[in-house]
Amino acid sequence: DGYDAYVYGDRDIYRPGEKVHLVTVVRGMKAELPPAFPLKMEVLGPDNRIFTEFRKRTNDKGACDFDFDIPTYAMTGNYTARVIVGKDDEIGRGQFSVEEFMPDRMKVEVKTDAETYDLGQTMNITVSAVNLFGPPASGRLVEVVSQIEDSPFSPKQWSGFTFSNSQRPTARIVNDLGKGKLDDNGKYTLTQNLPVGIMPSSSLKNTISATVHEQGGRTVTAYKTVTLHQYQYYVGLRQTKEGYGEINRPKEMEFVVLDKNAQPIPNRKCDVFCYRITWQTIMKKVDGRIDYVSEQQEQLENSFSVTSGTTAVKFEFRPSQYSEYRVEIRDAEGHSSAISFYVSGWGYSPWAMSKPERLDIGLDKTSYKPGETAKVQIRSPFSGRLLLTVDGDKVYHTQSVKMDKNTATINVKISEEYKPNVYISASVIRSTKSLERNAPVRAFGVTPAMVDSSKNKLSITLDTPSNIRPNSQLKVSFTVKGRNKEGYVTISAVDEGICQLTNFQPPDPFNHFFGKKRLEVTSHDIYSWILPEIERAKASSTPSGGEPGAIRRRVSPISVARVKPVALWSGLVKVGKDGKGSVTFAIPQFNGSLRVMAVSFSKDEFGSARKDVIVRDPIVLLPTFPRFIASDDRFVVPVSIFNGTDRQDIFTVTLTASGPVEQPSPSSQNITISPKEEGQVSFTIKAKNQMGKVTFSLTASGAGEKVSDTTEVPLRPASPPITMTGSGVVKAGTTGKFTLPANWIPGTTDFNITVSSLPAIQFAGSLQYLLQYPYGCAEQTASRVFPLLYFNDMVKVIEPRLFGTKSADYFVTEGITKLINMQMPSGDFSFWPSAGLGNAWTSIYVSHFLIEARKAGYEVPDRVYNNMIKAVKSHARSPITDSWQLEIKTYACYVLAIAGEPDKSTMLYLKNSELSRMSDFSQFQLAGAFALSGDINTANSMIPKTITPRDIKRESGHNFNSSVRADAIMLDVLSEINPDHPLVPKLIDRLAKSTSQNRCWYTTQENAFAFLALGKIFKKQPPGKYTGTISINGSNLGNFTSKDQSWTGKDWGGKEVTINVQGTGTCYYYWKAFGIQAEGQVREFDEELTVRRRYLSYDGKPLSYDQFQQGDLIVAEIACKATAENLDNVVIVDLLPAGFEIENPRLGSRAGVPWIKDVDYRPDYMDIRDDRIILFVHLPKQKEVKFYYAIRVVNVGDFVLPAISAEAMYDPAKASVSGGGRIRVIPW
Repeated sequence: DGYDAYVYGDRDIYRPGEKVHLVTVVRGMKAELPPAFPLKMEVLGPDNRIFTEFRKRTNDKGACDFDFDIPTYAMTGNYTARVIVGKDDEIGRGQFSVEEFMPDRMKVEVKTDAETYDLGQTMNITVSAVNLFGPPASGRLVEVVSQIEDSPFSPKQWSGFTFSNSQRPTARIVNDLGKGKLDDNGKYTLTQNLPVGIMPSSSLKNTISATVHEQGGRTVTAYKTVTLHQYQYYVGLRQTKEGYGEINRPKEMEFVVLDKNAQPIPNRKCDVFCYRITWQTIMKKVDGRIDYVSEQQEQLENSFSVTSGTTAVKFEFRPSQYSEYRVEIRDAEGHSSAISFYVSGWGYSPWAMSKPERLDIGLDKTSYKPGETAKVQIRSPFSGRLLLTVDGDKVYHTQSVKMDKNTATINVKISEEYKPNVYISASVIRSTKSLERNAPVRAFGVTPAMVDSSKNKLSITLDTPSNIRPNSQLKVSFTVKGRNKEGYVTISAVDEGICQLTNFQPPDPFNHFFGKKRLEVTSHDIYSWILPEIERAKASSTPSGGEPGAIRRRVSPISVARVKPVALWSGLVKVGKDGKGSVTFAIPQFNGSLRVMAVSFSKDEFGSARKDVIVRDPIVLLPTFPRFIASDDRFVVPVSIFNGTDRQDIFTVTLTASGPVEQPSPSSQNITISPKEEGQVSFTIKAKNQMGKVTFSLTASGAGEKVSDTTEVPLRPASPPITMTGSGVVKAGTTGKFTLPANWIPGTTDFNITVSSLPAIQFAGSLQYLLQYPYGCAEQTASRVFPLLYFNDMVKVIEPRLFGTKSADYFVTEGITKLINMQMPSGDFSFWPSAGLGNAWTSIYVSHFLIEARKAGYEVPDRVYNNMIKAVKSHARSPITDSWQLEIKTYACYVLAIAGEPDKSTMLYLKNSELSRMSDFSQFQLAGAFALSGDINTANSMIPKTITPRDIKRESGHNFNSSVRADAIMLDVLSEINPDHPLVPKLIDRLAKSTSQNRCWYTTQENAFAFLALGKIFKKQPPGKYTGTISINGSNLGNFTSKDQSWTGKDWGGKEVTINVQGTGTCYYYWKAFGIQAEGQVREFDEELTVRRRYLSYDGKPLSYDQFQQGDLIVAEIACKATAENLDNVVIVDLLPAGFEIENPRLGSRAGVPWIKDVDYRPDYMDIRDDRIILFVHLPKQKEVKFYYAIRVVNVGDFVLPAISAEAMYDPAKASVSGGGRIRVIPW
């Protein structure tokens, strides 16, 4: 029905954990307001899967607003919001990014004195930078780099021609133009002498990057790209007909010579060379050995000279043999172009014209009002019949005129319905009476005609103060003017430092609905049907609508918990009859520039406006704290102080700290600063050997003003905190004693003791392991929340910190949401959130969890559930070529039976044909499938009374098999169909004996299946009835009954716990100790896996770890190798030292390291956080893989360098830890 939706938000980039605000405005044909109707917004994640979806009804002005949260675990990348009506008809879309970023604090710009240069000329470059809170960024260090590389000359009006020669070498020249300092006006000027002697294949582009350093070490980078010319003239070449050539038949080509402005230059002599290409296989020494190598050879078959004209000039060449040919044309001053084609031996080959002869169309005005007449000037290469059409989303008007000459002027009446623009399309067909051999038959052209739509534009005036102070109210008053101003308006106020990350432009619905539209009509002719020897031609008009712009969307995915992006949003606000209104925002503590953006729409009118507001205190403090700190770090915090007052004074700057750090030294400093000038002081801080949150309070006073700023920074321990657990039993009438572990760093410990009548509490370490597992693939996500379906009460007791004020239902729902977002179109689930690769066992396991979750009353959408069941059915019917596929097929049958949709034919096939080669646990799952399908007799017949323990090699991939998980699966099946089976106590004993000293197992699969199985068995046992007392070192801690009860403490390390129980039954206890051990030394080792890290300079040379220089851009190299066998699902964790920050080249205002892009290794999944990078990889045996990433050295100081680690997630015994130590950063 012609519906069109415009989607916009307050910005186009959000951090995980933020709320997204989107508005969609729907209009019909010619921007008419449609009646209210329901629509759906479908948000797709970076993997093109549904992230979330909403259904709403448009309001009285055809709009809907959508607000939704981005979870902290959400994938980073580009998201698409699709507006859908009906079943799946998309009527519009918008895009936004989710990235972890830190807003810029400066705006940097690079200017040159021209946009194009000749090689050998001198380029004048000016770099300027301003603080976003207003004044110039004077005195800042600036680095300028020039990169020259190929950029083919390709004028749009000559798009069918090739203006390059692949035989010429590619050019890539990187020049360091040096360092300097910005002057008092925030500017730095320099010159670049462009090189000479380069003979590129075409034109070149020169990208100038300027990186400006903040006083604290962070940087902002800006880019400027200009065109370079080695040649004054460019010769272009094309075939008049595409396809194979024919032997001894003319192959027609045409060429044109253009100047640098793309204007044709006549009377230029050019030389044509026609080469036949052959391949000869020879023996050649390659890499130290003799091998057969095919080498290309060219034989010149013909050469001649041609002269250019005012338009394209044709020439012919006759191929003499079946072969590949290359035709090269050279201008007298050195430029050349070349194209290749084949001469086929198969006879007739289809021919298609690359492009018809060009027809020029001119208009007498750039824009027309409805009712005016446009004078259309036609310039054709020949006379003939003119066919003219006026096109848009349909053909509005047609006209046929006989042209006796090759020019004509046609009058076209402009209609109201032509808004916002139409396209004038024209074809001239030459008469058959004047046809000549190889002469062009027809010409085609198209040009847009813009129609004035100004009466559909709303005028918005914003009234705001130009400057305000932080922690105040910003009132934004608006006035909307237009024919129909009653509608809606949205107001946003966003930190300019966020907007410039993606070069975000204010939303503009007027340009969407009334800007230049692309041509929806494709033009064809049927001339070739009338004259078969002339092939059918097709001319598709080029879509218009504005150039996309070279926006560098490079966004740093660095999470900074202490940074809260300033982005304020009004939502939809009704505009009254007078068109006036206001919104008020509460401005937080913030110094910078707010971009205030307004968007308004009414019936068929639209408008937008922007105004910038500077937010700053009279004294502006810009501290540069590390994004995190570690125990025993000693670092320097630079603080820039800007005096925005009108008088010089002595300013007192004081820094205090609360938390596990020593007080800053010095704690207070005085500095004299002139008006509108900037000064800097530094504080030295020493972190204690503890962990926690550090709160820094910074104040400055002077010139009658006082300001303050608070920053929270996490303190990470030098060695990682560990959790130790234990459990035991005390029978009624007895006393039990145990001693809690000692040797902890004071202030880092948390202890917990739980008593319960449930035997499953013995294995609470398994549940704690699952709940705190740090990674997030589909299998691990399901394993974390699976136990919560059955044991949420126990989880609250043993992991109270996990829940806080939230219930277990919240975490189960969050887990379901994450897994739903990992579903692929096939119905299976991808292994990692951002990857399209699946794992069959994992996908069935996730389906197992979602089926059980739905049974437990949790919502799993029908769309997801039905696709999931379809995928599991597909696995049940999949062919078997290996033992692991038999396990997949059997597990699928078991899960389908749980879902109430058993595949009985497949189950019978497996029982009758595959039972003999089935593993024990698969046999139990098949028996479970029969039992859950109602055939308990067949199930019991398949379960043996005894089983022989098998040593199953723990797998790092495939089905994640292990002996522990096999026992757990068998026990889980028995817990469902026959908990009194004689094998149950034997399996329980085996599982209990296979735990680690922390009473948990080794992988998420083992822990999830084992705890589920044991928990289900124990839950069916009657609880005891007793009372008891618990004491620590003889001091009474409390009394308890047979109900679960817990106690927590801070200083219990090394103390003896005594539990006395009276009554009947058995009391089970579980203890947990969390903290940092005093010795804290990380053991370095390699177990069938090696991982190494080293730091390199910008140009790839190894660096000394005691001489890193503040502000430098360096590279981290990670090398990893599996030494004994192929390893899947290896996780590499590289913790950064404090003072280093990952510099991701996706951020538009960040510099990158060009050669990193040339490295072809890519991890399976990558997670970049504030203080670490986490890689998930698969490693081939004995093949080292390397990964690189860029780092900015920010803070001066001495820092702990944490070790890098690698571990096979599903076989943790295979691991490596290396590279711990210390680093030192010196001032620049």
